[in-house]
Formats: sequence, structure tokens, C-alpha cells
Amino acid sequence: MLLNTWSLALSLGSLLVVFLLAVAAVSAVRVLRYWNPASDDARQIGLESEIWLSSTLVAYALGIQIISLVLLVLAADEFAGVITGAMCATGTLLANDFGIPALLLKMTGVFFYGFWLVLHRLDTRSEFYPLVRLKCWYLLAIIPLVGADIVLQTLYLLNLQPDIIVSCCAVVFSAASSGSQFMAEMAGNRLVPYFYGTMILLALLGGLVAWRHRKFAPAAEAAAAEPDRADRLLLAGYGLAWAFFLPLALLTIITVISSYIYAMPFHNCPFCILKPEYAYVGFAIYGTLLPAAFLAISAPVVDLLRPRFRLNGVATRPAAGEEVVTAYQRFALLISLLLLVLFAFFSSFHLWRYFIMGGEV
Repeated sequence: MLLNTWSLALSLGSLLVVFLLAVAAVSAVRVLRYWNPASDDARQIGLESEIWLSSTLVAYALGIQIISLVLLVLAADEFAGVITGAMCATGTLLANDFGIPALLLKMTGVFFYGFWLVLHRLDTRSEFYPLVRLKCWYLLAIIPLVGADIVLQTLYLLNLQPDIIVSCCAVVFSAASSGSQFMAEMAGNRLVPYFYGTMILLALLGGLVAWRHRKFAPAAEAAAAEPDRADRLLLAGYGLAWAFFLPLALLTIITVISSYIYAMPFHNCPFCILKPEYAYVGFAIYGTLLPAAFLAISAPVVDLLRPRFRLNGVATRPAAGEEVVTAYQRFALLISLLLLVLFAFFSSFHLWRYFIMGGEV
């Protein structure tokens, strides 16, 4: 299957990522050894120019890795046309022992890759580059994760044989399947109250945090733009609530919502909703859920970076200081709330249409 167009795209993308990160890793080691912002010698000036190039390479590499999650799912769905028994990505991902681990690792990696991009954005917004060393350490720390991601993806593609027989999603996610007993027990709309209750909690909590953040105007002094303890606790609670809601939402999509989209009570597949016959609604559902979760979780995490935007313990002027962090938190809050509303609409449309109209129309 390595000669398949999708396999080639994934493999070539991985090779490009390896090359870009290898170049950036060498630069990161030099920065960690010699970076000295107080110096104006030739080596420091060279490192300042080099860090811009290496950061751009890392941004492109991690962007490719994030996109590879979508490509892997689309590739797995395409493979269903040549593997006996497979009707969608479910069957092909279960065709060997590496498909599901590769998918789960990519989903996890998206959050770690995205956070480096957040660090880079915050760092470049300040004229003092306070996160340069942290970015380099973080890059070196996630390189093994990227490597494991690429290795699992390659092993999956290498061990994918078109002459094997796999089970379709209707069998995999059926109540009789031993591997889905837990999901079968949670089905029957038992998750719906928790699903909507948590969404309401997120909307109220996020709205409260966003309202309290209105007092941190962009033109305010950095000292006045710093949230107090109560603001930080509310923001942390919002992030933790999203960390709880993400797996709950994914489980609810599989066990409850998907069957209303398919208009088939016993069809519970997380991948078929990506198909054109269902108007690609899966892309809208996952495309709002995952970014919203990332933004909401990252907002309280970046609050830990505030001390790095102070010079000698004193906050710098807002354009280069802690206002950078506060501005990102406002952005993350508002966008995550907007995406939550969109997710609620896309994920609930078929379910509520069924209840309101009395069935499929």
C-alpha cells in the first residue's frame, strides 16, 4: 500500500518533517548553549537571525504533522475500497495493530504540536524574545513524540495488506462486539444529559471568564492587565472542564449522535459521518470540537508564562509584556466559545430534528 497516492503523501510529508526538525534541532542546541540576549557580539546576532529561520521550519513541520491527522483518516477511508470487508476508515484502521495507535497518537500530538505554535506566537509578539530557550527545550522534548508518530504511521502503512479480511464498522461498533461493550452500555441516550449539561456549564463558565477579562483592555498597563487569583481559578476551571468534555463529546458522538445522523439505530461509526452522503458533517463536528478544546485548555496553561515576560521582575510595557499573554487568553476564550456554539449546532442538528419532527424527514 506504500505506492498508494495517500500513502505517498503521508510518507513524503513525514520525510519533509524529519528533515525540517533535524535542521531546527541543531539550531536549538546552539541556541541553548550560546543564547545571551544581553550580548551584542557576532555570534548572538547570528543566533537571532538563525532562530527566525529555524522557528519557521518548525512551524511548517508541525503544521504538516497536524494536517497529517486529517490525511491519515482520509487515507484510511480511501483504503476501504481495496480491503475486503471494510466500509470506511474503521475497518482499515483495524486491519493491523498499528492503525488505531497511530490515530490516537496523532490526535494527542495535535495538542502538543499546537502548543509550540502558541509559544512561538507569544514569543514573536515581544521584542525581548522571552520564550526562545523554552521553545528550544520544548522542541527537543516533542521530537521523540513526532518520531513515534511517524514510526507508527509508517508501520501501519507497511503492514496494510489488501488481501486480508476485516470487519466493517457496523460489526465493530455493534452491541454484540466485545470490544465495544462499554460503549454499548453507555448508549441509549444515557450520555445526552451529561453531554448537554457540560456544554451549558462550559458556556456559562466561559462567558463569565470572558466577561471578567473585559477589564483587561489592550491599552491598559501591564500591571493592571494581569488577572487576579479568582480570574486564574476560573480560567483553570474552564480548561479542566474542556479536558473532561472532549472525551465525553467523542464518546457521545459515537454512541448517540452518529446513529441520528445515519438515521440507523445500530450504526455507530465516528468516521462515516465524514463521507459526502452525510454532507461531510463530520468535518464540521470534529473541526469545531478539537480546536475549541485546544484553545480552552491552552488559555490557562499560557498563564504560567507571565513571569517570563518580566524584565528583572518588573513587567515590561504592554506591547512587549504580559499583555501578550492576556491578549491570547481573550482570543482563546472568545474563539473557543464561538466554536462551542457551532459544535452544539452541528452535533445536535440531526438529533433534535428527529425529536422535533418525529423522525427522519
